[in-house]
Amino acid sequence: MNDEERRRKHAEYMREWSRKHPRYQHERRMERQRQRRAENPEKTREEWRKAGNLYYERHPERILAGNKRRRAVHKATNPERLRLEAIFWRNHYAWGLTREVFESFRNRMDGPCEICGATERMHIDHDHGTNAFRGLLCRSCNHMLGFAHDRIDVLQRGIEYLKKHGSQAA
Repeated sequence: MNDEERRRKHAEYMREWSRKHPRYQHERRMERQRQRRAENPEKTREEWRKAGNLYYERHPERILAGNKRRRAVHKATNPERLRLEAIFWRNHYAWGLTREVFESFRNRMDGPCEICGATERMHIDHDHGTNAFRGLLCRSCNHMLGFAHDRIDVLQRGIEYLKKHGSQAA
């Protein structure tokens, strides 16, 4: 038996042994990777980035399908969190609302309207001139202020009108 045959037989034996003992091979491979990362973390990070980009270029449909599947699971398991995130980002982009301000408003979202006392879903009221937040109102009261263009004189005339014509509402 020459060296070439001996190497071939040994390689064949090792392949067979590796198939029978996959955990041992995995642990050895992981240990080698840990050592390489410790010796040169920048190079390793760049290698992983290139490998990830290459995989994405070769299998974009797998990546997108996995993302879609994860989004569907996340959406099904966290509907309230996603609803609140959507509200936050909508208000963040519209008026630059910070997370802290949003959280303080969110804690009061289930409370009553500051004008009429209704307990329906609250809307964030803001000054149309300065975009400053004023409070939480029900949809009707928020629209009332918006349709009056936030003018106190218009709202005061509305009150006088209701008094003059004897409004039946309490």
